Amino acid sequence: MEEEYIQLMQGAYIAYYGRPADPDGLAFWVALLTEAGGDLSAIIEAFGTSLEFTERYGSLSYAELVNGLYEQLFNREADADGLDFYVNSLVEGSRTLQTITLDILYGAQNSDIDISSAKIAFAQYFTQQVENGVISYAGNGAADAAKQILALVGLDTLEAEFETILSGYSAGGGEGVALLSEDLQAFLSIVELNANAGVLSTEALRDSVIELTSQSDYEAAFDPSNYDGAEDGVFTGAELGFDGFGDLPATQETLESLMYGTMINALKAFDLAEVQELTAFVEANPDLTGLEQDYIDLLVSIFEDEGNPPLYDDATVAQIVVTGTAAFVEVAANGINASIFDGLLDLA
Repeated sequence: MEEEYIQLMQGAYIAYYGRPADPDGLAFWVALLTEAGGDLSAIIEAFGTSLEFTERYGSLSYAELVNGLYEQLFNREADADGLDFYVNSLVEGSRTLQTITLDILYGAQNSDIDISSAKIAFAQYFTQQVENGVISYAGNGAADAAKQILALVGLDTLEAEFETILSGYSAGGGEGVALLSEDLQAFLSIVELNANAGVLSTEALRDSVIELTSQSDYEAAFDPSNYDGAEDGVFTGAELGFDGFGDLPATQETLESLMYGTMINALKAFDLAEVQELTAFVEANPDLTGLEQDYIDLLVSIFEDEGNPPLYDDATVAQIVVTGTAAFVEVAANGINASIFDGLLDLA
């Protein structure tokens, strides 16, 4: 029964505040819900009357508030009829935002149920990590960061992806990150500026990614000010974690060229025999615990030279690079700290 109440309160936190519950808050409200015999309507008015809500949402219109509930629970705005109904109810005083929250929570159907269930499951995972001391969670910056990663959870999100999503969380809210993630340090042989032409040129790849995202999100994702060392207008070798280039201008073009050049090199390094070898290793060792170095050594050996012949043609490489970069843009444009190379190893 307690697990059911935990899920109900996580759903209320997501709908009303757009974030996972903190452990103390969750325990408090679950205790009250238990005293109320599981009747969320008995405590929802008190739950929704808080300084946090007033400070963060008190200036929004009724339409913005109702749409916020839908967006935070289902990753979509309310349908027109539902929006009109709930806004009119608020205007007339026949419903409060708290009771509308219950209507939406309990009235979810079809894919909305699956999306909200995934968000509730991730929220509980997040709260457990806070309780276990894995991450910190206090203040508006942390709440904003948690809200941003929760927004990434959707219909196709698997529990196996929760750890990866959580890696984008920063309680500090917006500190700079290193250009080269630590995971990439063993693979410096593939780090290269993009000098390719045609479908693999930076210009062509940029245009394709923007078609999948937006100009503004793309520019936000490749904003140099998000990265350590950009303040003086130059990325030094020390700041890059790699002396192979010397100093580079701290510009969008540098970030794009590094990302595209490195991803292209990684993909062109594979030939059929190497993919088969890598696949066999992973299938034989699905849990890499204790074998991380063996896995890295195998990848290093693959990345040392181009595939013979390369497994992917240029068009396929471009498609994979564009898809991967679009995913990065979605994460980074939401204000979540991410290196331009975070997730690169997923290509393997």
